[in-house]
Amino acid sequence: MYDRELLSDKLNQVSDTLDRIPRRFAEINCADNFLANDHGLDMLDSVFIIQHLNKFTTDQIVTYE
Repeated sequence: MYDRELLSDKLNQVSDTLDRIPRRFAEINCADNFLANDHGLDMLDSVFIIQHLNKFTTDQIVTYE
């Protein structure tokens, strides 16, 4: 079984994060924008960190028994 409350919390976190994406990336119109200033580099770093973390957590998000 899975923990319904934990699953609900995780889904709410995902929803909140998805809601923030358009605002955070509003200034990114092309790949060069990632390299144009510190804000772009911070955004690029966050993309790579999320991809790296995803490798370790994909199998652990929801488990069924």
